[in-house]
Amino acid sequence: MASSLRLIVVCVFLLAAFSAQARVEKVTLYLNWKHQFEYAGFYMAREKGFYDEVGLDVTIREYDSRTGNLIDRVTAWPGRYGLSKTDLVLSYMEGAEVRMLANFLKHSPLALVARAEIREPEQLKGAKVLAAIQDIKSLNYILLFREAGLSITEFELVKKRYSVQPFINGEVDATFLYLSNELFDIQQAGIDYQIVDPSNSASELYDLNLFTSEEEATNYPDRARRMTQASIRGWMYALEHPDEAIQVILENYNSQGKSRQALEFEARQIRKLMLPTLYEVGSIDEKKLERIARAYVRS
Repeated sequence: MASSLRLIVVCVFLLAAFSAQARVEKVTLYLNWKHQFEYAGFYMAREKGFYDEVGLDVTIREYDSRTGNLIDRVTAWPGRYGLSKTDLVLSYMEGAEVRMLANFLKHSPLALVARAEIREPEQLKGAKVLAAIQDIKSLNYILLFREAGLSITEFELVKKRYSVQPFINGEVDATFLYLSNELFDIQQAGIDYQIVDPSNSASELYDLNLFTSEEEATNYPDRARRMTQASIRGWMYALEHPDEAIQVILENYNSQGKSRQALEFEARQIRKLMLPTLYEVGSIDEKKLERIARAYVRS
């Protein structure tokens, strides 16, 4: 009798384990750049089991230019999620079937850094300005120069890949960069600089937006909700435990070979851009999205 009871208990346990395993849904999260602290919340949601707890097996894929357009990748198949800059709003306006689920950076980290003596955009007339092609197309770039009344013909535009070395070497007068990343290299080089930040303009810009396809959000709303909530929980944990998050990145996600010091700098910058004491982590302000949309229309 006891032997039969033990067998029943074992069978019930195995059945429960099998059912729990069967409920796990595989999803993929596509990053819009290489591994770094900017994505720490998603790493921690995975490493601390927050995704597991809501029945999600999440694969995190860093950006690879060979995979093509990120929005196309996300919308090609259910169960796919991605991270995007402000241009997600423009893509939606142009007909992309996407749904923003959460926003994490309340200010865009993309800014213009210039020689210390250059304090206003108007002083860039005749200067050499370094910018990546992607940045030139960004709303940050458009707003900064439009509000300053500057035309692209009034300064020399030097196109580049992501590198601030020409600015450090004194080859250019200003450069677009990410306050959370390349600014660290400039500080390490001991270069005096001035930030001319388009996010200080009337239209503040969102960045690090979690999104999915309209199909996923409509047909699998519970999965999208669980993915969003677990990601937000991961970010809250990462903000409260930045040293632990940095260690996780160094051990498991450091494809760029960043130093601990660089990641610590990035962690501080990301926190500033998230403004967690003013806004709920992951919250979306629809009025701000409307302002961003109007800025695109005017551009």
